[in-house]
Amino acid sequence: MTIRGKLNLVMLSLLGMLLATTAVVVSSVRTSTRKALAQATAKELSVFTDNVRAEVFYQTAIAHGFTPLRENDWWPEGVLDDLRVRESLSTADIERESWSVVRSAVAELALSDPNAPSTVKLVSKADYELRKLRRYYDGVGADATAETATAFWTAQALVVSCAGISVLLVTIATLFIRDWFVKPMREFAEATGVIGSGQLDHRIVVRSNDELGHLARRMNEMSASLADHQKQLIMTREMAAIGELCTNVAHGLRNPLAGMRAAAQLASRRADHPESLKGTLEDIVAEVDRMDERITQLFEFARSAHIEKAPTNFEDVLRDAESLASGVLRAKGIDLVSEDNTGDTTCLIDRGQLSAAIGELITNAAHHTDESRPIKVIGSVESGTNGDPPHWRVSILDRGKGITDAVRKHLFDLFFTTRPNGTGMGLPLVQRIVQRHGGTLTLDSTPGNGTTATISLSAGICNQGDS
Repeated sequence: MTIRGKLNLVMLSLLGMLLATTAVVVSSVRTSTRKALAQATAKELSVFTDNVRAEVFYQTAIAHGFTPLRENDWWPEGVLDDLRVRESLSTADIERESWSVVRSAVAELALSDPNAPSTVKLVSKADYELRKLRRYYDGVGADATAETATAFWTAQALVVSCAGISVLLVTIATLFIRDWFVKPMREFAEATGVIGSGQLDHRIVVRSNDELGHLARRMNEMSASLADHQKQLIMTREMAAIGELCTNVAHGLRNPLAGMRAAAQLASRRADHPESLKGTLEDIVAEVDRMDERITQLFEFARSAHIEKAPTNFEDVLRDAESLASGVLRAKGIDLVSEDNTGDTTCLIDRGQLSAAIGELITNAAHHTDESRPIKVIGSVESGTNGDPPHWRVSILDRGKGITDAVRKHLFDLFFTTRPNGTGMGLPLVQRIVQRHGGTLTLDSTPGNGTTATISLSAGICNQGDS
C-alpha cells in the first residue's frame, strides 16, 4: 500500500469515528428531546384533567346556589371543544374511551337539572374517568422521566465511549505514522551516514512496498552501483599500475630470462657430465619458462586487448581451448568430454580470447580434479525472450572438491589463489574477457560435489542459421 493510501486509511478511520460520534450524539439528543416532550405532554394532560375536573365541580356548585367567581365563558362549549380535540388526539384506547365518557358526561351535565338525582351520578362518573386519566398521565410522565434520565446517561456513556475510541484511534494512527514514516526516515538518515563513510556494502531493510520502500530499494541499488563503480575504479588503478609494472618487467626481466634459458640449454649440451646436470638444468629452463608465462599472463591481463569479432561456432572454440589445456589434461590423465547442443548457431566473438578463457577454465578445473575423473564441456543455446536473439552458453563441469564459502568471495580477486604454484590471475582474466564480450561468468559449486563454470554471452551477438 502506498503512503497516500495509508494516510487515506487513517483519515477515513478518524472521519468515520467522528461521524459515528456525531450520529450517536444526534441520536441521543433526539431521544432525550422526544422523551422530554412526552414528559411535558403527559404533565400538560394531567393538568388538563385537573382543570376539567375542577370545572365540573365548579359548575355544579354554581348550579346549587354558589355565587360564581368568574364568568361562565368556558362552560360548556369551551370544555366540550377541548374534550373533543383531546379525544381525537388520543393515541391509546384508554385515553380515547375515558375522554369520550367525560365528554358525554359534561354534555349531559350542561343540559340536566342540577337538583336531579342523575346529576350526582354524572359528576361521579366524570370524576372517576378524570381520576383514571390523571393516574394514567402521571404514569406516562413518570415513565417518560425515567426514560429521559436513562437516555441522558446512555448518551453520556456513548459520547465518553466514542471519545475514548477516538483517542485510541488517534494514538494508533500516531504509532502507525511513526512506524510508517519516522522509523524509516531515521534508518535512511543512519544509512546515508554509513554509506557516506565509505561502507558501500551497507543495505537498508525494505519493510514495505510503498514510496519509502521504493526509496529504500533505490538507495540499496545506488549503494551497489557505487560499490561496483568503486571496484571498477580500483581495478582501473590496479590495471594502470600493473601495466606500468609489466612494461618495466618485460624490458627488465625477459631479456635476462632469455639469456638464462639459453645458457642453461647450452650448458646442458656442453657439460662433461650432462647426465648429472640434466635435472638441474631442466629445472632452470622450466622455471624460466614459468616466470616468462607469468609475465605474459600478467601483461595480457593488464592491457585492454582489442576484440576482433568474427562468426565462430562452438566446435572451433572448443578445439582451440582443448589445445591450450592439453598439457595439464595429459599430465593428470584427465579426459575432456564435450557436448555440442548449439546446432548451427554462430556468435560474433573474438575466437582467440574466448578460446583462451575457456581453456583457462578447463585448466583450472583440471588442477582441482582428481585423476581419472573427466571434465565435461557443454555448449548450448537458450532462446531469447520478447523477440531477442538467443543466448550462447558454455558450461565446464568438474567433479572436484568444489569451492568453499570462504574461497568463493575471493575468486575474482587479483592474485588470490589456492594452488601453491598459481598466479591468482586466471579467473580475473577470464572474467575480463567475458565482460569484454558483454557476457557473464558464473561459478556454481557445492563443497565435495564439484564446480560448474558457465559463460553466458549476452543476446545480440548470436545468430541461428549462419555457419
